[in-house]
Amino acid sequence: MSGPTDLEYFGIVRERYLANPSNRADPNKLRNWSPRRTLWRGVQRLHSWSPSIRRQEAWAGRHRIPYYEIGTPGQPIVVLLHGFGAFKENWMSMVRFLGRSFHILIPDIPGFSESNFMPEESYTLDLQAERLSRWFANQQLAPAHWVGNSMGGGIAGIFAARFPEHVKSLTLMNAAGVQGNKQSEIEKHLMRGENPLIPSRKPEVARMFEFATERRRQLFTVLFAPLLASDMVHRAELNRRLFEDMLAPASLRSSELGQIRAPTLILWGDCDRVIDVSCTEAFKALIPHAEVTVFPGVGHLPMMEIPRQAAQALRHFWRKTDAR
Repeated sequence: MSGPTDLEYFGIVRERYLANPSNRADPNKLRNWSPRRTLWRGVQRLHSWSPSIRRQEAWAGRHRIPYYEIGTPGQPIVVLLHGFGAFKENWMSMVRFLGRSFHILIPDIPGFSESNFMPEESYTLDLQAERLSRWFANQQLAPAHWVGNSMGGGIAGIFAARFPEHVKSLTLMNAAGVQGNKQSEIEKHLMRGENPLIPSRKPEVARMFEFATERRRQLFTVLFAPLLASDMVHRAELNRRLFEDMLAPASLRSSELGQIRAPTLILWGDCDRVIDVSCTEAFKALIPHAEVTVFPGVGHLPMMEIPRQAAQALRHFWRKTDAR
């Protein structure tokens, strides 16, 4: 007898997770929430001092999308999508190893980081893909190499299935959206009504990095956790709502992945505690033409843990794509 489908399995996870009332966002707090000046917000602005990084803003419907533009227009286009609770800066360690031969766009996904959150809107992965399609189409650019990590990978997969005219290639990096044959550590926590990915107290931010990383873990827990703590705790209520939407049935579109025709790379760290490496097999079954690369001793964030190797894997894949 076969096991539950992705939709059935994540439906069970969502039901058990939301059975804990503290995991449900408070509508009143959401309506009254506003951004706050934090140490991390100040650090984000430092990138504007670099002549190689241009901070841009565009709109997709009612959502403002801040994004970094790096490189020279006219070069092959790359779009990098961050994961849940994250921000466009997640990619900056890796970008410096990509070289100068790409035109790179790195947006804050609507609802996250410097983009605006609207409590009356829904943030399921399919709607996020549609918002990003409007953002990208409005710039009238050639098809791009799309790379998504975690939640961003789930969005990128839906995007590639629905908007193939904008996709030159797709990379699913530790991507969300399918069920592996082994439960991850985070899934076990969610089934108990716990979520280490949404810290509500400053000490929990270091714990989140411990879950998400394997290589350079001490760097993230000792250096990055204090830098991000105030901002992440302030955003906890928003993140509860965004996570609930991410687990909604409308977000689970694995059945669409079989429509992907673009060259695809499935790239993973084999020590991922958030999304188990067995999900590579599930993605490969849905996208048979995809290539698979697994990094040993790496966790959920290859672009931050091993930025040079991740960039090399992407450049190699893109060269093969461009040669076809």
